[in-house]
Amino acid sequence: MSGRAQPPSERGDRHLRHDIRDAWVVVRTELRARVRQTLETPRQLISVAMLLLLAGILLPLLCSDVALSYGASLTSGSPPVGRTGLLVTAAMGAGLYLGFSTATQQLQLGTLSPLVRTAVPPRAVVFGRLTSELTQAIVFVILPVVLLLPAVVIGAWNPIPAVLLILALVPPLLSSAFAGRLLGEGLTFANRWLGVGIWTKGVVLLTTTAAAYLGLQMWLGSVLPDSSMTATEAGLQTIVPGAPLQAYASVVLEPFGAQARPLGLVVGAVLVAAVPLSLAATVRFESWLLQREPEADRDETAHADESRPVAAPFRATTSARVAWRYLLRTRRDPAMLAHLFPVFVGSLGILSTAVTDPDTVLWLAPGTAVIVGAALAGGAYCLNPLGDDRDQLPLVLTSTGSTTMLLRGRALAGLTLGMLFAWGLAVPLELADGSGTHTVALALFAPVLLLAGAGTALGMGALSPKFKRNEYLNVERAHPSLIVSIGYMFGAIPVGITGLVLFPAAVGDPSAVNLTAVSIYILVIGAISWGGYAAAVRRLDRLTLDDI
Repeated sequence: MSGRAQPPSERGDRHLRHDIRDAWVVVRTELRARVRQTLETPRQLISVAMLLLLAGILLPLLCSDVALSYGASLTSGSPPVGRTGLLVTAAMGAGLYLGFSTATQQLQLGTLSPLVRTAVPPRAVVFGRLTSELTQAIVFVILPVVLLLPAVVIGAWNPIPAVLLILALVPPLLSSAFAGRLLGEGLTFANRWLGVGIWTKGVVLLTTTAAAYLGLQMWLGSVLPDSSMTATEAGLQTIVPGAPLQAYASVVLEPFGAQARPLGLVVGAVLVAAVPLSLAATVRFESWLLQREPEADRDETAHADESRPVAAPFRATTSARVAWRYLLRTRRDPAMLAHLFPVFVGSLGILSTAVTDPDTVLWLAPGTAVIVGAALAGGAYCLNPLGDDRDQLPLVLTSTGSTTMLLRGRALAGLTLGMLFAWGLAVPLELADGSGTHTVALALFAPVLLLAGAGTALGMGALSPKFKRNEYLNVERAHPSLIVSIGYMFGAIPVGITGLVLFPAAVGDPSAVNLTAVSIYILVIGAISWGGYAAAVRRLDRLTLDDI
C-alpha cells in the first residue's frame, strides 16, 4: 500500500467488513454447535420437535380458517384495519419477548469471555451473538407465519396483500426485538452489579408482576364495552383503540381501500427509524458490557448463618434432616425456586378475582390454594432430582448405596412448602366460609393430593434429569426440564379439580357410590405416585459419574 493516510470513511468501511466477517464466524459456529448439541441430546431433540410441532402444525391448523377469512377481507373493499392493527401489536409483543428472553436466558453455547475479548473485536462479538440468538428464537415465530401466508393468499386470491403485510410487520418486530434485548441486558446488568439482596429482588419482582397484572385487568375492565360483542371485536377495541397502531395499519391497507391517516405515516416512519436506532443502542451497550473488566460476583449469601441446628419436627429421620437442609438452603438462596415463577403467574387469576369480584374469593381461593400446594410439593425440589446437587454427586454416588434418602428428603421439603398453602391457607379460608363439611373434606384431600404430586414429580423428573447449568430469569443453575415442568403443572390442575369434586361429595354424603369413587381416585393417583417414586429410585441409583 502507498504511504498516504487512508481517509476515515475508508478505514471505517474496512473495519466494518472485518467485523462482519468475524461476526459471521461467531454466528456460524454458534448455530452449528446448537444443531449438533440438539441432535446428540435426545431430550433436547424431543423438546425442539414438540415446539416445531406446535408452531409448525397445530397452530397453523387452528388458525387456518381465521387466515382465510382475513385474506378475503383484505380484498373485500373494506379492509380490516382493526385486525391488522392487532397483528402489528402482536408482532411488537413477540419481538419484545424474544429480545428480552435471549438477553436473560443466555442461548449462546460458547463462553465468549475472556478469550473473545482478545481474539475478536467487541462489535463483531455482539453482532454475532445477537444474530445467533435471535435466529434461534425467531424461527418459532417465522415458521407459523410462513405456513399461514398461503391461507391469506388463497383467501385474498392475490399475493400482494400478504407481501405488504409481511413488509409492514418487519419494522415493529425488529425494533421491539432490539428494544427488548436492550431492556433485558440492562436489567441483567442491574441485577448482577447492584448490591441488593436476593430476597429484596424476589419481592420486587413478584410485587411488580402482580401489580402489572392487576393494572392490566383493571384497565381491560374499564375499557371493555358492556354491550354484547364477540371476543374478537372486544379485544380489537381494547388492544388497538384507534391510535397509533391502527393508524399505521390504515396506511398499510391504503392500496386496498382503507382511508390512510396522517398519524399512520408518522408511526410508520418512527417504526422504520427505530430499527437502526435500537440496534445501534443495543450493540453499543453490549459492547460496553463486553469490555468491562470482570469483577467477582457479590456473594449474596455471604452473610447467611453458617450453621443452624435442625428444627425439632425434622429430627425424626435422616430423610427429614435432609429436607430441613433443603429448606435452609432455600431460605438462604430463594433463587432455587426460580423455575416456579410460572406457578406464581398462573395463580394471579385468583388475585385479580379478589379485586374485581371479592365475593367469589372464599369460593375459589381454598381449592386454588390446595392445587398450588400440590404444585409446590412436587415442583419445588422433585422435578429435577439431584440435578442441582451436581457438585455433591460424586461424593453421593460413591459413598451411598441408594439415593432413596435424598429423594425422600426432597419430597418432604416440598411437602412442607405445599402444606403451608394446603392446610395453612386453604383450610382457614374454607372454615371462614362457614362450611364445616367442605373444611373436613379439604383437610383430608390436601395430603392425598400433595403426596401424589411429590411422587409423580420425582418420576417425571427422573425421566430427564438435567445437570448442566443454564440461566433462566437471571438465575444460573440446573433448572428442571421445561417439558417436564409444564406437563406436571398442567397435569396437577385436572387431577386437583377432580379431587375437589369427589372428596366433598363423599364427606357430605358417604354413600357407596361416592366412597367407591373416592377410593378409586386415591388408588389411581397413589399408584401413579408410588410408580413415579420407584422409577426415580431405579433410574437415579443407576447413575454413574460419566452420566453427570
